[in-house]
Parts: sequence; structure tokens; C-alpha cells
Amino acid sequence: MKKFAKTTGAAFLAGSMLLLPLPQAAWAAAADSKAASVTQAQALKPFAGTKLKTFMISAKSYIQVKDIFFQYDNNSKKVFFTLLVYNGDKHAIDFTYYYPEVFAFSGGKFTVQEHPDNKKSGIVEPSTTEEFKYYANINSSLNYTDLVFKVQKIDFSAPGYTRLIGQAAITTAYQNSVPSKHYYIIRKGNDKLKTYLQPGSKLAVSGDHQVRLRFEMENVGWMTYTVPNLQFYILTKAGHMVKLTSDLANPLNLQPGEKVVVTLSGAIKSSIDLNGTKLIVQAVSGGEQAIETPIAMYNLVWDTASSFITGENQKAQLKVSDNAMEAGIETLYVDRTETQNEWTVTLKWTNKGDTAVTLPKYKYELMDSRGVRYPVEVPDAEVQVVPGIDKEIIGSAVTPPTVDGPFTLLVRYPKDETNPTEYVAAAFKLNAEQATGPVEGKKYRNEYGLYQISVSRVERLPWGDQDLINAYVEIENLGSTSQIIPQITAALKLNGINVNEQDVKIMKIEDKIMLGAKEKTSYVVTTKVPYTYTFNELTLNLSEQTSGEAKATIGLFRADKISPATSVSIGSKHKIDSVGRRASLEFLNTYVFEGKDDDLLYAEFKYSNDETRSKTLPALKAYFKTSDGTYFEADVVNVKSQLKSNGTTLLAAKAVVPKTFVSDGNVELVIGEAIENGQYAKPDGTPDGYISAVSFKLPKNQNVAKEELVDLSFRPYKLRIHNAFAVLSDASNVRLDIRYTLDKTAEFDVLETARKLYVELEGNHLKYGKTVEVEPKQDDGSGLKVGIEQEIRVEIQGQNIANLIYNGYKVNIYEEIDGYKRLLGSKTNNSFQVPVP
Repeated sequence: MKKFAKTTGAAFLAGSMLLLPLPQAAWAAAADSKAASVTQAQALKPFAGTKLKTFMISAKSYIQVKDIFFQYDNNSKKVFFTLLVYNGDKHAIDFTYYYPEVFAFSGGKFTVQEHPDNKKSGIVEPSTTEEFKYYANINSSLNYTDLVFKVQKIDFSAPGYTRLIGQAAITTAYQNSVPSKHYYIIRKGNDKLKTYLQPGSKLAVSGDHQVRLRFEMENVGWMTYTVPNLQFYILTKAGHMVKLTSDLANPLNLQPGEKVVVTLSGAIKSSIDLNGTKLIVQAVSGGEQAIETPIAMYNLVWDTASSFITGENQKAQLKVSDNAMEAGIETLYVDRTETQNEWTVTLKWTNKGDTAVTLPKYKYELMDSRGVRYPVEVPDAEVQVVPGIDKEIIGSAVTPPTVDGPFTLLVRYPKDETNPTEYVAAAFKLNAEQATGPVEGKKYRNEYGLYQISVSRVERLPWGDQDLINAYVEIENLGSTSQIIPQITAALKLNGINVNEQDVKIMKIEDKIMLGAKEKTSYVVTTKVPYTYTFNELTLNLSEQTSGEAKATIGLFRADKISPATSVSIGSKHKIDSVGRRASLEFLNTYVFEGKDDDLLYAEFKYSNDETRSKTLPALKAYFKTSDGTYFEADVVNVKSQLKSNGTTLLAAKAVVPKTFVSDGNVELVIGEAIENGQYAKPDGTPDGYISAVSFKLPKNQNVAKEELVDLSFRPYKLRIHNAFAVLSDASNVRLDIRYTLDKTAEFDVLETARKLYVELEGNHLKYGKTVEVEPKQDDGSGLKVGIEQEIRVEIQGQNIANLIYNGYKVNIYEEIDGYKRLLGSKTNNSFQVPVP
């Protein structure tokens, strides 16, 4: 026995470089309370940074060693430092005459390199300050207190041409890491960036610490500040360096007083101690010699209350490509069986920004109370969310029936070129309640009334190397007055496997808005699968599009019977009954036209307008099916002209078939209403599917050639050749003078496709002929006209055509379509004429 559970409103999140899930109340408080921000700012203390030593180079000018940071990688260890130069004198200082040196306290000198971003001229103007950065590769075992810094000046009057300005060793009192509850102002020239690291949040998931940090930056300078390309790393007490992923947009320009909060995410093995960790911020310089340079370091403390898990009935606030977004679970179903629990999640995305956003391809997982994770399948196609238009996607997962909650939904950012470590970007608490289950039909009530909604049938139709799956959703008005037809959306599963949302289309069968009392209408949900794909159950998660972009869940619907196209007798009419499109299709004939390398299978129908007004008839699409199950796509010649009420036209379906094809009376024509981009296709359109298909079982090939050239029928014409006499012009040219009567029936009001005949001379193992149009648009005497005792001269050319007619010849009349021919009749002649010179 299946049990089914449903819940709504739990928040789900997927999609960006970084997600910022905070409880809704916290976001409201942040938005509504400026006083809280002021209080926090007052609680924070400034950290000025520790200057190592100041060397006076004159009574008013000095050099200061500052911002000493280590940089770690797999192969080496670098020390970065800055020399701040203040010129208090009245003349410029040429700093190219100064250079630093770095020594190990125990001995050994390291090569110092100038940072590529340094001012190239080295000139420090009077009453200004300049900073010059340097770095050196050092022994990886050295610490800060093991280093000695010297500043030298090139002086040609000094011994060795070098004069020591000063030196300083780093003591244990030196502090280069911003303490917790302190802010730090990063300065460069007149630019000032106020920074603060909030307490971090972490979550234990399957052997990893999933971490999230929030790093604040505020422009407290006087000019617009262009934030450099920043990289963020966690440095553990044991020396492990872990790169974090940020949602910081590059480039980012902060106006004076503007503040931004950067969210950082990553994963660290749970075996690594996170106590005493630090955050290192490095700027990536531009140019050909681009390098990462440490610019600040912060002591990292961990918040006791993790902000990772978003509670039930809450929305998640997030950033996707620097756009503010909101995400939440619209519905959560759990289908409980004896062998497994099947979860179906409907996710709604709202773009709060001002540009469209494409969601990254996150990995989604359900984690049980033991920490065991189960994959959640979502569509592979890209999902774009446009501002003001909500977007929904469907996720599904399977868990063992014996596993209990609480369950946590994890959103994992996979490894890529910019993110070497997979990490959890967000986590959400899930809860399943309120029993229900997938059904074939159910009652549904909205603000307009009560409806019966059901899946009436599912058909499977051929489409190239795929099959079309069309599910028909029937909606009945159960009220006593007219009601608006619900605008439904559908998520589709086949045997429990989600079909990509972009591969599913839904359309109304009828073009109307209201349903009368007890009246019915239908939608069709269509998708394509490989023709080899087998399934025995189709599930639809139906929702109604309500006010704006909001949706209300209708429920899960199941169909376990997949039907082929309905069979129609060739003696019956097929009725198209949708409002405004009423028409009927009646079988007339089927033929096989012969070609050189292949043949043409052809079927023609009488197509009638059953509406009370002039209309363009519905465009159709068809496939031929042979007795061995082979399908041939048919070219349906749809009529573009409008037909009057009860007007008729000729509709043909044709397909190229191999020479081995046999019309044995077991060939079917599967034909239905053509659709394109979720709408009925136009007659001149390019269909991408068809619906409401029926199957005509075609009789055997109806080719019956006449032994005389009389009563030659090709709809809507009938031809009688009274006389056909050949006149030999020369060895390669014969003119055939034909006297004929051509009748045209009145069974069709419109005939858009021109008809053609092929007139052929056959004899002495040779065949030559010429195509002749019937009722050509331009009357130049080369085509056949309707009328009694008409005449036409057909000029036929062929190499050695004289040899063809000397011993008697046969005149063959064919109907021709696309270069393929079917013989209408033949007559043998024994005489011909040679013109007298």
C-alpha cells in the first residue's frame, strides 16, 4: 500500500557563485533597523595594524616597514612586505636609489623582488606618501620572528657604494592579523576600504566541515573605489591553506559610503582542526606579471548557531551572478512504498535583481539524520530566471523506507575550474506531512469554482528517431455557472524519472477562456523520448498559474496505459472537433509512384471545413507505418488558403520509400494536428510535434493503368486522348501532336497544388518524355487546358529518338509528383510522319 505525504513552504536553494540563506526574520531586521547597524559599528573596535619600524631618512622624511604577510603554496613560501615612504621635505625623493633586503635571523639572505604594481618612476613628491611592495621566496620553516628586514640606499660616496638606512627584526609583539570584533581599514593612496569579518558558520557533512563566512567591505574614502580581484583563503593553525569561493562581482565599484557583504563558501576535511584559523585576503594584480598579493589577514571565530540550515516555511535570500534572488519550496511530496520513499520537490525561483540570471548546475542531495546523502535529480538544461517572472524546477529523490528524518536538503557546488573543492552552498530543513497520493483524477477548487481534473489518455506517436508522448489533461467545470479555465503547468516523470522541463510543452486544445456549466476542455502535455525507450507509468505534477507568477499545486496525476493512435476506417470520416478548428478528413486514394532509385508512397484525402465561417484548415502532420513496424515521415501538403464553410480541398501525404517497399494493405497512415512551439502550427510552419492522432489503414496500391488513353483519372481531373501522332523532326527530336478532352470535377473548392503529367514515348528499348503542366498559371500553350477536343504539341528530345519510333512505339501518360511517376494509361502506335522538306 502506498502512502503519500505532502508539505509546502520549506525553503530550497540552488544556484549561484554564493548563496546567502538567512532566516526571513533576520533579513527583515537587517532591512528595517538602521539602529542595529549603528550599534554593531559602535561595538567594533578599529585595528590600525602594527608597523614594524620607522627609519628617518631626513629630519622630516621617513621609511616605514609594514604589512608583512606570508603566502603559502605547495612548493614554496613567500614573504610580502610594504615600504611606506613619506616625503616631508621640499624636494622630490627618488626611491629608485633605495632597496630592501631580507635575512634569516640565523643567517642567510633572500632575493627580494619588486612588486609589478609599484610606481615605476619611484618618485615621491614633497608632502606625499607612496607605498612600495616587495616579496621574497624564503625557507618554508621560517616564521615571522625568524626574519630581519634592512633598507639600503645606493650612495656612491659610501664604502661599497651602499649605505644602510636601518634594519629591524620582527618580534613576538608584532601583530598582522585583525582580531575578532575589530574592523580594519585597507589603505592605498587616498582610497580607504573599511573591512570586517563576521563570525563564521560551519556544518558537518560526511567527513567535511562545510564553512560559510561573511566579509564586509565599505568605502570610507572620498572617491569611487574599484575593488580589485580578491581571492580568499582559510589558513588553519596547522598551516593548511583552503581556497574559498566568493560571490564578489568583478569588477565592483563602490561609491563613497557604499557597503557590500561578500559571502565565502568552502569545504575542509573534518579531521582538520578549525580552532585558531585565519582568513587571508589576497589581491590579484593585473598585467603580464599578475600575482596574488596578501593585503589583509583576520582571526576567524565560529558562531555557535549555524546559519547553514534554513528552517521550514522560510524563504532563502541568495545571490546569483551578483543578482539578489529568493528561492523556496512550493511543494514537497513523499510517496511512501514498501520498498522506497520517492520525494518530489517543486522549486520556485524569484529574481529580485534587474537582469536575467542563469542558474548554475548545482548538485542536490537529501541528507538523513545519520548524515547519509541521497542524490536529488533535477533537469540538466540551463534554467534562466527573468526579473519579475518566477521560475519553477522539479527535483526528485529516492530514500529507503526505514530511514527517519529529520531530512536536510543540501545544495552542493561541484568542482570546476574556479572551485577546486566541492562544497555545500546551502542546506534546508525538510518535513513531510498531510497524506495524499498520485491519482488519475481529482476535484480541484480555486477562487473561481470547482473542477474535475484528470488525465484522460496518453498516446505515443512516431517522430523521426524519437517518439512523441502526449498526455491529455481533461478539465470539467463542476459548477452551475461559467468558470475561468485554470492555467495549468506540468512537471512530467516517466517511470519515476524526471523529464527535463525544457523538453516538456503544454498547450490548450481549444482557444477559449471560459467553461460553461458541466462543460469540458483539455490541455495536452507533450514531450519526446528515444523510440527505443520503454516505460509503463507516467506521472504529472500539475499546478495552476494564479495571480502574477504565483502557482497553486493541483496534485500528482498518474497514467499507466499508453495508447497508440486511434484507428479510423477508410470508409469513415475523421472529425477534428476543437472549437474554431472543426474539420473532417476523408480517405480517397493511395498510390505508389515510381522513381529511379526509390519510390514515392502517396495518399490523398478530401479535407473539409466544418466551421460556420471561412477558415484556414488545421495543419496536419503524418507518418506512414509499414507492416513490419517501420515508420516513414510523411510530407503533408497543407493548404494555406481559407475555405468557405463546408468547403473542401485536396490534402496529400507522401513519403519516399525504398524500391523494396510493398503496399500490401497493411500500411497505416498516422496523422494528427501539427503543433509548433506549444501552439497549433500554421500551414506554412515547421511542426515540432502533433497531437490527437488517428490511424488510417490504407488499402493495397490502387495503381491501375488503362490499356487505352481514355478515362485517365488524377483528381480532380479526367483525361481522354483522342489522338496522339508523332512527327519526326530529326534524329533527336520528335513532336507529339495530341488531341484530347480534359474534364475537371467540382469536388474541391480549393486546389493549391498544381498537377503535372509526364508524356512518354517508348520503343526499341528506349524511353523519352516530357513533363506537361495541367492548367498552368501562365497560358503559353505548353500546358493542358480544361475543355473538349483541345490540342497540344509536346516536343520530346532524345538521342537517336528516331530509332525509338521506326518499328512502332508506345505513348505512355503518367501522373508526376516530385519527379516520381505513376502510369495512368498506354497506347501503341505504328505510324509516324516525317515532314516534307
